[in-house]
Amino acid sequence: MINPVRGLVFPVALSLVIVGCSSDASKPAEERGALVKLEQLASLDPEAVGGYLAEFELDRSRVKSGVEAFRLVYATVDSKGKATTASTLLAIPAAHGAELPAAVWMHGTTVFRGEAASVNDESSDRAATFFFAAAGYATIAPDYLGLGDGPGTHPYDDADTEVSASLDALLAARQFLKDRGTPTSERG
Repeated sequence: MINPVRGLVFPVALSLVIVGCSSDASKPAEERGALVKLEQLASLDPEAVGGYLAEFELDRSRVKSGVEAFRLVYATVDSKGKATTASTLLAIPAAHGAELPAAVWMHGTTVFRGEAASVNDESSDRAATFFFAAAGYATIAPDYLGLGDGPGTHPYDDADTEVSASLDALLAARQFLKDRGTPTSERG
């Protein structure tokens, strides 16, 4: 069972998230969420995903597919509305239907950039992201500002940048999946 204190899971309808969150009107929409850098991190078959999840005591019975994982670095804004970058882990099922529903894994308190899901193989947040991808969701785990491959320091307990960085991570992931011909569901 996933520990709900460690992180929160939100199945997300991308269109609802975009409409429901405010954005910085001073930044052109085409800059926010633009993919800056991409790196493939893993390509696991269902058995390997099950073994990985077992290391974190996560339920392997939900594994329907192998998992492909990527680190995306994308354009976003800092707490003052200035352009910066952030990173996110994107995990998708290796086998999927016509459209993938989306999920977001928003981690709890992390103060060391090396603990972020996109850079740490042993992160329980990475395991949670793989759990949802193996169950059929295009799943992101935003690192937030100043963590993972993002520059600067993390603005601890800043809900505005956690939301804006997560929204922009969704935009980057959605564009990456569209570019590779993997459609996402508008319903989440």
